[in-house]
Parts: sequence; C-alpha cells; structure tokens
Amino acid sequence: MKVFFTITSLIISVIFSASCYAQSIDVNSNRELMEKVKANFDEFMFAEAIGDSVNIASDNALRALCEQISVTVRSEAVLKTVEEVVGDDFEVKQVFDQAIQTFSNLKLNNYQTLIVGIPKGKNKYYTAFAFIGREQVNEIINDLAEKEKEAYEKRAEDIAYYYEHGTNSMKTLRVGEALKSLYWGYVLSKGMPFKLNVKDVGEVPAESHLNGRINSILNNVFVSVADVSEEKINSLQSVYRLKLNFVYKEGSKTDKITTLFFSVNDGYNWSKPVCVHDGVGFVEMSRMPNNITVRCIYKYDKSETPDMVWEFVEGDNTFFATAERRCSTKTVQPVAESKSEKVVAKEIKSISLETADTERDHETMLDVMAQVEQAISNRKYDSVKQHFTTEGFRDFTALCKSGNAVIMDKPKYIFIDYKGLTICRSILMKFSYSNRKEFVEDVSFRFTPDNKIESIAYTMPSKDEQAILGDARLNPNSRMALLTFMEDYQTAYALRDIDYLERVFSEEALIITGHKIHTKKREVAINETVYDTVSKAKYIEGLRSHFDRREYINLNFTETEFRQSANQKDVFSIQVRQEYNSNVYGDVGYLFLLVDLRGEDPVIHVRAWNEDHTDINDRFSMRDVEW
Repeated sequence: MKVFFTITSLIISVIFSASCYAQSIDVNSNRELMEKVKANFDEFMFAEAIGDSVNIASDNALRALCEQISVTVRSEAVLKTVEEVVGDDFEVKQVFDQAIQTFSNLKLNNYQTLIVGIPKGKNKYYTAFAFIGREQVNEIINDLAEKEKEAYEKRAEDIAYYYEHGTNSMKTLRVGEALKSLYWGYVLSKGMPFKLNVKDVGEVPAESHLNGRINSILNNVFVSVADVSEEKINSLQSVYRLKLNFVYKEGSKTDKITTLFFSVNDGYNWSKPVCVHDGVGFVEMSRMPNNITVRCIYKYDKSETPDMVWEFVEGDNTFFATAERRCSTKTVQPVAESKSEKVVAKEIKSISLETADTERDHETMLDVMAQVEQAISNRKYDSVKQHFTTEGFRDFTALCKSGNAVIMDKPKYIFIDYKGLTICRSILMKFSYSNRKEFVEDVSFRFTPDNKIESIAYTMPSKDEQAILGDARLNPNSRMALLTFMEDYQTAYALRDIDYLERVFSEEALIITGHKIHTKKREVAINETVYDTVSKAKYIEGLRSHFDRREYINLNFTETEFRQSANQKDVFSIQVRQEYNSNVYGDVGYLFLLVDLRGEDPVIHVRAWNEDHTDINDRFSMRDVEW
C-alpha cells in the first residue's frame, strides 16, 4: 500500500500537457515512474504506443489502454463486482455489455500519460506510456453500469408508455398516432430483453410483440379511391386530385380511420406526407396511372420525434412491408357514415330545431358560401369582403393566406340555427406551410341574422363531437355552447387571436403552464417537463410573443371528456388530449379547462396542462378545484 501512495503522489506531481512535452521532456524520470507502475501490476493497468508526435503517441497509448480495459473488464471477477451494484440478472449483464463500449469511445478519466521515449538517432518516433489504477477502473465501470441501469429502467418505462398510448389511440382509430407510438416503443426495445404486460395475456417480449402489433394494425388498413378530378393547367398539363377513403377493418367491424399520415407513389415519385382527416385523404399528382402505391407512415423525422427516441430511430432501418399497399385508381363507392357521424348529424338536426330563435334564410347563405368557395379557389378573397363582418373577414383572410388554403372536397352544408347565429358546416380545407407540413381541417362559418359571416372555426373530430352533442344529460343550448367554445378555443391558436384569448380568461384565472426540455441526468438523455403557475397578464404576454415567432400553430383536440359542475349549470370541467404543432416546437399533453358558459362570452377560470406521460389519476381535474 506504501508503494501505491508513493506512486499516487508522483502522479499528482508529474502532470504534463502536450505543449510541455514538446518543449522539455524528462524521459528518465518518466521511465522510473513507468517501471514502478509495471512492478505493481496488481494495482495498475497500462499500455505503450508510439507516434510521430507527442499528441499522436499519447492518443495511441490511451487507445491501447482503453482496448485493454475493454477486454479485461469482461472477466468474471469484474462482473461480480458490478453485480454487487446493479444485480445479477441476465438483463443487467446485457446492459453492462453496452456500458463498457464507453471505453471504445476513449471516455476515460483519472489516467496518466508519460512520454518515455523521444526521437533519437534512427528512432523517429515518440513513445508514450498510459496507465490508470485498477481501483479507478472499477469505479468507472460501476458508475457506467449504474448509469446504464438507470437508462435501461427509463427505457423500460418509455416502452410501456408508448405501448399503452398506442393501444389507447386505436380505441378512437387514431391509427397514425398509434403507429408512431408503437414504433417508438419498438425501436427502444430492439435487441434488448424488455418485457411488456399485455392485458389478458401477461408478460411478453416487448420487441416481438410491438413488431406484431404494428403489422397487425397495418394489415387492417384498407384504402380505395373515392373520386378523381382533373384541373387543367394548360393545353399539355393537368393536376389530378385523388380522394382516398381510409377504413379500418377488424373482424366484422369497419370504421373510418380518424387520423393517419400517408404518402403516395404514382410510379415515379413519392408525394410528401399527407394527413387523413376523418377517413378521407387527398393527394395531387401530375399524371394519372392505373395504380398507385400508398404507404402508411410510422417513422417521423427529427422535429416530430422526442430527442431521447431519435437516437434510436435515426439508425433504424426496419421496413414494415405491410405499410405499403397497391391501390387501383378506379373509383369505388364512398364509405358509409360512421356511427359517430350519424349521431352528430342527428343531434345537429334536433338541436337546430330546438335552439333557433327566428327563421333564417339558408338559401341566401348557400349563395354566399358558393361565392366564398370561388374566392378561396381563385385566391381573390376581397371579392367576398362584403359578406363578412370586419372581424370575420380579418380571420378568413389570415387563415387562407397563411396556409395557402385549398378546398379539398365538394362541401355538403348543414346549417345549425343557434341563438343569434347560424353555423354553416363546413368546408374541408388543406393548409400548407413552408416546412412541407400540411393540415386538413373542416372549417365552419358563422352567420349573423343579416347573413354576414362573423367568425370561422375548425370543427372537432366527429368522435369528439359525438361525446358532446350526443350527451342527453345536457340541454341543446348547453351542448352547443360547449362545442362552440371548444372550436373557438382551438381556432384562436391557428388564427393567433390574442384578443379572444385575453377576453375569455378571467382576471383571477389559475393558469398552470408546462413545456418539455431535453436534459441529461448522470449522462442519461431524458425529457423533463417544467411546470409553472403564472398570472393572466404574464400568460397573455407570453402567448403574444409566442404567436409572433410562429409561422403556424395547429391544435388538435381528441379524447374529449367533460363534466358539468354539480353546483352550477353550464360551468364545465373539460379535459382533452392536445396535440400542439408549430414550425419550431411540438408537444402532446392533457389540457384541463374550467369554463363558465353562463354569460354571453365564455370565461376560463382554470387552465392547467399535464404532459402526456402523466398518469390519469395524477392529471389536474375537477377534484382539484372548488366550484
């Protein structure tokens, strides 16, 4: 032990930089220290190497030392040392094998390098000697194993979450969201012995189960061409627009797919990603082949993938053949209305009869909408300015211009006479942005009694509309008030309508914000969520700055759940799954709103956001407020 302390003292007193070596090297002293290290083989690991310069020789010696460590630490003795820290199960040994790869990347601390030979005579090389205490090596190995164990456990949690989220997404046929989540779980589990707890089955290998689930979903996606239209550009060129139906068939049940991103190949090129909206997708092509290939997208680029997942996705070459299917361009019958669409149509008809206060001129509104369609197609928005209020025209032009709006299908209008407005539903529109991002939305137009369009709004997905409009516990006015508020709230972000948001938030509102940040904890990459409680003034100020820096913002609400206050009629707690997309940032979480709909304008008293990993029992809810 005395020798160890003597050598340690020498190590501390003899710290050389490469520049010092180049100027003055005490080779004899270095050789004396080297011989003492070699004489204490049980306490040190070491390696020698040569090079054309001090730096090259030192680097080569370090590389040789790391290679030696990588071989040595696989010994049974070292494994037992590590097992005392992290356990002795098979999975941990697998993790440990990954940990020692660190040495191959030359990540080593507390080592010493000496120059023990310099160019002289026929010898034109420097000789370097690198060494480290075996005790330090064991500390490094144990620390690496601890970190890898932590990373392993975090991956196991993420895999379980992505599986659960993907499974839940299929309940509302959000196939795109399911495929994305399941694929993330799959790449995290590849080559590792992770397990999943599957309902009614038990514990199963994660990689094979996720692979099978992805293939099963893809096999149940069916695509057909519902309509083809041709638009002449000139005498020699045309644009062909295909309307595609997307349905999910499982057993005897067939229903429209809620959301899914896909791409189409016309025999020459792949289109950019296109979004399915309530069972329908549109693609434009410059030629009209007899068949096309449709590819369902499950792998997304870096901007739409969590950082901690992207490092696995980036190098993954998995190809699911079931993601592609050949499709004839011969048109087939359109898909029948889904159950949720039938419920919504029925409720709209009955609500319109019950909530109308005066008879409205729907024929004139139809004529106005025909002119609006023409204005959108020709991009001559001013031609219909006279049919809008000042605020309505401002929002209409802002929405159309920012996203280069295109009408995607022949509208089939439904009118809802509600209080002092008539809601005209709707025009299916596509919005495209500079980063190749596209969104398809149903846009409703709200008419005043004198047939002026006073506002526009994105409609909710039919399954979420059904949750509101089909709730017989609420009277028609309450249902329409709740639905209209939800549509206005999500549309306010698309329009960046800070005035609306400032108006609807109570001055004393409880506002809890959250955003995700990418950090490292003990060298393990993780995503953390930072929460903060802010005043209305600070929240609106932040939104204003936020809106100014975005080319676009798109909120997508799904999984709508609401509850009316037991004490106050038309005061609702609302919880929805919110997908936030912008050109610089995106996240998914659960939004909680406590909103008072008793007055002429809605009033938000509580707004809270929980990240998507939050357990359902831990999310902010009605039980957290007194009302």
